[in-house]
Amino acid sequence: MTRVVIIANNIEELGGAQRIGHVLANGLQSRGYAVDLVGLVPKSPVHHYSGEVSSRTLLDEPLAPKRDQATRERQRKRIRDALRTTLAEGEPGVVITVQVWAMEHLREVDSSGWRRIGQYHSSYEAAVQSGDIRRLEAEYRAADWFTVLTEEDRRHFARHDFNNLIVMANPIDPWPAEPADLSAHTITVLGRLSHEKGPDIALDAWARIAGAHPQWTLQFVGDGPLAHLIADSGLPRVQYVPTTRDPLRTLHESGMLCLPSRIEGMPLALMEAMASGLPVVATNCSAGVRELVGESGVLVTRGDPGALARGLDTLLNDEQGRAELGEQARRRMAAYRLAPVLDRWEWLLTQTLR
Repeated sequence: MTRVVIIANNIEELGGAQRIGHVLANGLQSRGYAVDLVGLVPKSPVHHYSGEVSSRTLLDEPLAPKRDQATRERQRKRIRDALRTTLAEGEPGVVITVQVWAMEHLREVDSSGWRRIGQYHSSYEAAVQSGDIRRLEAEYRAADWFTVLTEEDRRHFARHDFNNLIVMANPIDPWPAEPADLSAHTITVLGRLSHEKGPDIALDAWARIAGAHPQWTLQFVGDGPLAHLIADSGLPRVQYVPTTRDPLRTLHESGMLCLPSRIEGMPLALMEAMASGLPVVATNCSAGVRELVGESGVLVTRGDPGALARGLDTLLNDEQGRAELGEQARRRMAAYRLAPVLDRWEWLLTQTLR
């Protein structure tokens, strides 16, 4: 039985990378792999994911602030020691790092005999803007494979002398059994309320069109540093809902998804909304968003509240168009169901172990 160890910065956060780590771990275990799911550090509040995969967190206390270098180094040593012990518990197989920081720790322990796959869950553009590109060059060039989300991202990363690139899209799991009925007059913005996600852009757009659509409500679902903007906006029919543990239910109670982000990878909120048959208006903010939406939704200029307002207004005035886009979106997302994505992962693991 092939052993697979999946390592993330943490495995307890309600976040996209963490969800993908859990889905991949459970999926591979269901296909006969011996899977361990490992988080380097704890995260609070703890989100409990479903599944039967053995999981552990290597550090039992919060990571010290960067300014406390001495404590941080002691913690990093404890993480390295625990990671070394984890890898030694069975025969070497494949290590999949969900995030770059996990690969940086893996480099510091003896992983002889293990094959390594590094994932990156954002776009090439995000890697350049954030400085992650330098960390990726340092850590992922030596990996057996470096998985990226789209073919467009693969072409861009290839210019940085990576010769181990492969496209591996995120899966949708669970798959919505039924599409939303689109009767709700609610536009939902689902995700972390932070600058890169653009809640301020959505509010600005809504201010321009709210008066023309008195039957509709703009709903923000999530937590983050910009959550206060919703209460402070003073705009009509704006609602705030804290982070949900059941995003599919939230989407099924919506009539449209708005994705106002400045930067993205391949956002699960968008994938699940489209799989639920929701019409979507999204900013053209990453290769992943462009690939997902295609002609099955409305793409608008990133960072432009006026363009977002026009996109929303167009769909709000076209009930039939919303229904047609919702149907197209659900069909389009079938390629991202868990089974075909797991098929591709099994192929990659076979190639890696040859």
